Amino acid sequence: MGGIPTVLIRALGGNALHIGIYSTCQGFLHFAQFVGPLILQRTRSNQRAMILSMYLGAVLAGLIVLTVLSPCLGSVTPGILWMYLFLAGGFAAAAGIQLNLENSWIGDLVPPDRLGWFNSYKWILTCFAILLCGVLFGKAADWSPTLTCYAGVYAMFGLSFLWAAYVYRGITDRAPKNVTFLASGNGEISRIRYTHFPMWCYIVFFWCWSGSRVAFVAFVPLYLIDQFKFSMTNIAWLYNVQFIVTILLLHFVGKIGDRFGHRIPLMVISGAVALCMSLWVWSAWWGIVPIILYQVINGAAGNTHSMVVANFALEILPYKGRAAYLAFSSLCIGAVILVTPTLGGIFLRASKDVHIQLWGAQLNNYHLFFAICTLVAMCCVVPLQILGRFLAKEQVQRAGTAGMTPTLEAPAPTEGTSSSAPREPGD
Repeated sequence: MGGIPTVLIRALGGNALHIGIYSTCQGFLHFAQFVGPLILQRTRSNQRAMILSMYLGAVLAGLIVLTVLSPCLGSVTPGILWMYLFLAGGFAAAAGIQLNLENSWIGDLVPPDRLGWFNSYKWILTCFAILLCGVLFGKAADWSPTLTCYAGVYAMFGLSFLWAAYVYRGITDRAPKNVTFLASGNGEISRIRYTHFPMWCYIVFFWCWSGSRVAFVAFVPLYLIDQFKFSMTNIAWLYNVQFIVTILLLHFVGKIGDRFGHRIPLMVISGAVALCMSLWVWSAWWGIVPIILYQVINGAAGNTHSMVVANFALEILPYKGRAAYLAFSSLCIGAVILVTPTLGGIFLRASKDVHIQLWGAQLNNYHLFFAICTLVAMCCVVPLQILGRFLAKEQVQRAGTAGMTPTLEAPAPTEGTSSSAPREPGD
């Protein structure tokens, strides 16, 4: 939605703290994914579970529309702002459930060595849609900066969820392989292994990456509006630079991942983009030029990064109970994302009078905040490097064991292969 939530919160009387709280609510996208496996256990169907999540998203979008339009019947009150923030958290939670079910469904349907190919085309289509919607929303907000216009954006989301629920009825279904969170279970259902080392490396990676990035992205529109007097259309086009670069990279990166594994591409993309976040600090000297350069480089992060992360998770997490492993990981990640944007809002509000003269430029609280986010994000490559050493050591041990003890079992997957079980006939 680009900068729509930012201007909407301001229209409802909010400030930087409320924008930080809104971004904190987006942490529910990760936090609520634990509901996905519960729905799968109940429905025993990827298709039915996804359709239910689409209906949930449509209902929440409708409630947000009614909340945003309610001031048109009277005055804007603080209660309406807090109701919007509450429903926005629920809207993000619905998106998290959908994301968990989507990854589970893709993992059940797409062969492991074709994940990069499949997801690259899926994300290319997604980027085209986001590019067009970003321009549409930005133009609409500039043409009619009213609560009615902002409500219309959420109405479009609600209608799209209903349409998706209809389309999903024609997609091949698959009964998911479920595991529980707590009880050991009986028969085919068992509990997830909380000591799974690759899963924890994945979680720590996201603590550094998303913990800083979510807070960083939350205040980018506010910085552009306050520092450069950007319109919503200008912000939309600036974001579109990222999506154009993403479209060019997606297919190329997908092929590399299918051939060599997804850990190394993830390290390169994450490290490069984290370092380039410092370009927002350099905008104090060079103006808008570093920001445009960042958006070009950030094209490697956007949906390219989302694709590589999704494929990486499907590669390292166990096949049985994949949705539960993804949900538990997201629960841990969401706990951090629930905190960092609010802390960012508190920091920016407390440091609003900070001004530092350095090398002929004046740095403000935004530049200090961007520098802190950059340092935290750069730490994300450490758990990926540790995981690489762990997988290499495990592969050597496995090869030694296989050389000493004959076995009829299939070899365990290594990096560059999926942890999926052998495919059943007809898969």
